[in-house]
Amino acid sequence: MAKLDLDKYGISYLKEKNPLNWTDSDMDKLIDAFAKENIAPYLLMPPTQMNAEILLSQSYCRRCGKCCLSNPDDPGVMVSEDELRKIAAHSKYTYKYLKRHSTKHKHPERNDLRYLPLPCIFYKQGECTIYKWRPFICKIYPTSNALRSGRVCITVSLRCDYGKEIYKSVLKYQKEKGLSQLRDI
Repeated sequence: MAKLDLDKYGISYLKEKNPLNWTDSDMDKLIDAFAKENIAPYLLMPPTQMNAEILLSQSYCRRCGKCCLSNPDDPGVMVSEDELRKIAAHSKYTYKYLKRHSTKHKHPERNDLRYLPLPCIFYKQGECTIYKWRPFICKIYPTSNALRSGRVCITVSLRCDYGKEIYKSVLKYQKEKGLSQLRDI
């Protein structure tokens, strides 16, 4: 995970300022800097379905499609073989076509995972054509799992307003509770 260059965005003062004293403006500037660098900040919480649901409940998806568009840092939408079959059953694409136009995930223990390329072929005219059957990773976006210092944690993509609002609610919660994990940016 890349570390944010606070100096580049004129917010180096955050290094010295206690995160518990950050203002809404400080948080907005930090979030905007993360977004411009396409850095998804991590949260020190177990990557469980319940934690993802709690985070997702802090805002709502505007269906802007930013998650469906090309992202140079993203290999695509991770899908399982079962998800590919379900999508094929409910779209104009066959399973064979989807498998041929996806790439194999490199995880040695998960040979059933593939990546559908971005931009997503199912995002048409501002709508997801497979919304009801979309892959799990799409259902929990803008959250995701990542490995940080040998530990699996949750990250939040800040490419859209949904993710930005979720992350800001986390920052505010941590501030209210006096938690100092904010220090590691």
